[in-house]
Amino acid sequence: MKKKLFNIMLILVFVLGLMILLYPTISNYINSFTQSRAIQTYNEQAHLDNLAHNQEILDQAKQYNQKLREKGSLSSLADEEMPTYLSTLNPNDDGIMGYIEIPKIDVNLTIAHTVEEDVLQRMVGHLPGTSLPIEGEGVHSILSAHRGLPSARLFTELAELEVGDAFTIHVLNRAWGYTVDDIKVILPEEVESLVIDRDKNYVTLMTCTPYGVNSHRLLVRGALQGEVIQEAETAEEAIQPIYIRYKQELIFGVAGVLLLLFIVLLIKQKGRR
Repeated sequence: MKKKLFNIMLILVFVLGLMILLYPTISNYINSFTQSRAIQTYNEQAHLDNLAHNQEILDQAKQYNQKLREKGSLSSLADEEMPTYLSTLNPNDDGIMGYIEIPKIDVNLTIAHTVEEDVLQRMVGHLPGTSLPIEGEGVHSILSAHRGLPSARLFTELAELEVGDAFTIHVLNRAWGYTVDDIKVILPEEVESLVIDRDKNYVTLMTCTPYGVNSHRLLVRGALQGEVIQEAETAEEAIQPIYIRYKQELIFGVAGVLLLLFIVLLIKQKGRR
């Protein structure tokens, strides 16, 4: 009876260890799959709407950016300004303004208004008071995401980007390519690098650093290179390799632990003989 109880306890310990070991992979798989579906839905809706309607939404966003350009300083939005911000570049009334694609680090994530915690836990947040990420001069959009979360990778590998690397911002049925031209680490209160240059178009990707300490901010700035012609593949096809990678990690992890469990039980069985 004691041996049977020991075997049961051994199996339970292995199952618990397996769950702890594979939790990040499982969570990343779920989040990547969810994000791919969200991007696919966004793309489908953007292409369902007629071009005139999309252009109207973009024109409103350009007007919003122009007001920020005229203000000429980086400042938080007043309470009365938030409704306008939240309703601009929000075609599906779900807070999602577009999505970002960073091929080098396998990032494909939706971009949502605000940097509230519920946004940053799942996707990329847009910092209120900064430009919306579209074409035009005098634009500087700040996009932020967490790194090191066990539930989602998000911007965990942002530090791997180098000057010259590329990323793409997708908004409605348009896409703009950016090339990284500046990387720096700042203190949270050092905002000089986030201000608008009246003649430039930048998107700065921001996350906390050092990893696990989060006392500073890592800024990876991209300069607009021009509009990108989007390929015909669906968002699901574009992102599928990412969550397939997590799926493969999950399968190999489970197989490895089960193999280890089998070896332990086999050794134990031989010991009895």
